Amino acid sequence: MKRTLSFILMLALLSTVSCGSGASGSNDSSAPQTQPEAETTEKPYADNLGEYDFGGKDFNILVRETRIDDLFCESETGDIVDDALYQRSAKIEERFKIKIKTVALPDDSGVWNNTLQGDVMSNSGDYDLVMPDYWWGCESRGLFYNLLDFDVLDFSQPYWCPGWNDNAMIYGQLYNAVGSLSLDLIKNDMAVFFSSKLIEDLKLESPYELVKSRKWTLDKLLEMSAAALSDLNGDGEYDWENDRIGFGFGTHAGRGLGYSFGIQMASKTADDSYEFKFMNESFVEKYEKIYSLVNDNDAVEYADCGGRTGMGTDLYPGFKNDNLLFLATGIRATDDMRDMVGDYGIVPYPLYNDSQKDYITYNLGTAFMSILLSAPDPEMSAVILEALNAENYKSVVPAYLDVALKGKYSRDDNTAEMLDLILATTYFDFAFVNESSIGIASWMFGQITDKKESIASTWESSRSNFEMKLSELLETYRENME
Repeated sequence: MKRTLSFILMLALLSTVSCGSGASGSNDSSAPQTQPEAETTEKPYADNLGEYDFGGKDFNILVRETRIDDLFCESETGDIVDDALYQRSAKIEERFKIKIKTVALPDDSGVWNNTLQGDVMSNSGDYDLVMPDYWWGCESRGLFYNLLDFDVLDFSQPYWCPGWNDNAMIYGQLYNAVGSLSLDLIKNDMAVFFSSKLIEDLKLESPYELVKSRKWTLDKLLEMSAAALSDLNGDGEYDWENDRIGFGFGTHAGRGLGYSFGIQMASKTADDSYEFKFMNESFVEKYEKIYSLVNDNDAVEYADCGGRTGMGTDLYPGFKNDNLLFLATGIRATDDMRDMVGDYGIVPYPLYNDSQKDYITYNLGTAFMSILLSAPDPEMSAVILEALNAENYKSVVPAYLDVALKGKYSRDDNTAEMLDLILATTYFDFAFVNESSIGIASWMFGQITDKKESIASTWESSRSNFEMKLSELLETYRENME
């Protein structure tokens, strides 16, 4: 019953505050009480689309090879998520009289940009919908329709992600959008995993109770990490491969530290533009704290692993062997933890200090959805785009979360509640959404790993370049208005 109520609450949270442009750490305890009424008035479809018959046309979707299994399944396999994906596509195909087909490209920005540009230049019309990664800069090449020009796309609906879409929209133009079709909105949320055995063996405070009492702060994480540090092989040095370490993470999780502490790289201005106003005493203080955490703390291991991985996966064996107390990584890592013998828990990133209002969850990014200027039937593309996100929200997302609650996250009764909080506080910054054009979102953590102690002087030497890139991005959108 506890998990059922938590699951209902999670869906309510997803429809209201998840993916927001800001963050909220509060849960609406009244949500489960209103659920029965919603069930009695449920519409046949989650969207508000009318009747369409596209006459059996193929609907071709270009996707990334590494994400195709999160998006589509060719047949039912008995796996709850696979079956939900297959059934979703079958419903869309029957309802709109189309045949969904997927074309996969490798995760290579050059291949994607050349493919998309080639299709537009030749007007080939090979793709009805494309889903590149946000990191590749495809959205800034003038290849896509303005999604706001399609009346059938209703971005006020809960299956769209306003935290992303609002920050991707500049001067009334939106060339890419993110919604519930992308499970990366859940799987790429960053969290802190902890070893339940080490918490018990070392007689440390419960991370769950610390979160609930708002005492889960950076200082508390570092205090507990120091208590876990142990030179297991007795060589007088601390080695994450042979000793017990307190806190470990890779590049993506490291980048999330600043955002989780409330840093915003870009601010919106009164004229609907953006500027960089982050350099102040608070920013410098947080930078110095993260710098010390990464570079001057034996209990903390930043595992860039020679650039081999951004997720810190080299640390996973140590965590599964209970030689790492805390591991910051993505929710997707639960797939890797299924064979862990000991128990583990999951909590959000800590507050910077007890004066921070809310927990904030960093998401390392996702594929977005766009319609090429060469799409053979743009209106059909927009209709199916809306329908896919709506149906995914209604059936696939609950299936995935159900698996998470009943399988990967079922090691104790607190994990579902923590997952609610993590999903409800996902944050996207304008600079992050537009990283491919500006390049500043990963800059701060890059200075830390490069051991640049004076961030103020480093910013002054870099500022003009970033402001020029921001100006160029904004000017591109202004030109499109004319």
